[in-house]
Amino acid sequence: MGKVIYLTGVPASGNTTLCERLTQSAEDIIHFRFGRELTAFLEEEHSVTQEELRSGTDHVSTPHIVRQVDERAIAVAEEHRDTKSIVIDTHALTSEAFGFRLTPMSIEQISRLAPDIVVCVTASPAVVGKRILAASLGRPNLNEDQLRQQANLQQSLVVAYSVICGVPAYFIENNDEDQLVANVEQLKFLLT
Repeated sequence: MGKVIYLTGVPASGNTTLCERLTQSAEDIIHFRFGRELTAFLEEEHSVTQEELRSGTDHVSTPHIVRQVDERAIAVAEEHRDTKSIVIDTHALTSEAFGFRLTPMSIEQISRLAPDIVVCVTASPAVVGKRILAASLGRPNLNEDQLRQQANLQQSLVVAYSVICGVPAYFIENNDEDQLVANVEQLKFLLT
């Protein structure tokens, strides 16, 4: 029987890289990339690219659309949880021109997803800022205070989901390659 991990982190914290490394090093793990699924969904409707989504989503990615993609994640978890582990890799918190927007799963949705573990990937604001400068990929260049606020809001969501589902929450630092390698091993352990 597999496990479901809800994994999130601020953009450029390395959560997607962590998920990709995890799925490469362990069999029977499905990596549900919310951003990729959202982009595919929006391309069907609006011809929106990943970079456009990263630069601000409130004009195209409405809460209704986000909920539909959340339903896709729930469907994947429901279909495969008996045979494989699933990592739901998502950013429920987005940076917008006006500040930040949180579009969480509803209590009913997160309960149906029923994650076994909730993980928040963190990195220092200085590291996140350098990663964004090196490869923005459409992500906004936030100052350290904004990056810290974004991380705190993301962590608050993880706490809420952990409490709602009655499961442990893990906050893992991902500042460099050594931490990334250790985090892959930690997640593999949590999946056993």
